[in-house]
Amino acid sequence: MLPGIVYLNNMREIHFSKNLKIAELLHEYEYVREFGEGVDRMYYEMEQAGLPDPEYRTEAFMV
Repeated sequence: MLPGIVYLNNMREIHFSKNLKIAELLHEYEYVREFGEGVDRMYYEMEQAGLPDPEYRTEAFMV
């Protein structure tokens, strides 16, 4: 499931970390460039590879 404030129609605008401590650690050790970049980065990398945008759908309790 997507976290509380994140929905399919706003996931590129809303940034949310389920575990802020892990997110801070990954940022501190430069495993991530900035908070909330994951979805936008995925769109960018797929575009650069000539792939279509990802498609999301909900089924029962999964995205």
